[in-house]
Amino acid sequence: MEGAFKMINYSVVEVEKKEDYFSIAHPSIAINVTNSRTALKMLMSLLPEIGKIQRIVQNRDSERVYFETFIIGAKYTIVLKDSFTSGYAGVGAKVFKEFLEHAGLSTRESEQLIFKEEPKRAVLKIDFTN
Repeated sequence: MEGAFKMINYSVVEVEKKEDYFSIAHPSIAINVTNSRTALKMLMSLLPEIGKIQRIVQNRDSERVYFETFIIGAKYTIVLKDSFTSGYAGVGAKVFKEFLEHAGLSTRESEQLIFKEEPKRAVLKIDFTN
């Protein structure tokens, strides 16, 4: 990826109801592939097109197995449905961790965000600068 990205802020906020989840009415690109490795390959091929990553947001409800991840770039936004997961140490979480490290998070930072089991229903937000 051109230029190093630096995480400037992150948060994990518990949500009470569906309306509290992050939403974008019309994301530019949707990746609806449940295989995490395939989704990662597709995402990596699209990264040069979306522009500098400004924010990564994930809505999660690990009890209902609902995961929606937004990659917000300077030009376009990509949404991945059920490809990247968090809150446990499964394949989807490990692949999401790989992507976050590619985006500039340290191993420690990505593990704190991805493998922390609580809260079960949450919005994870990561803001970047370069």
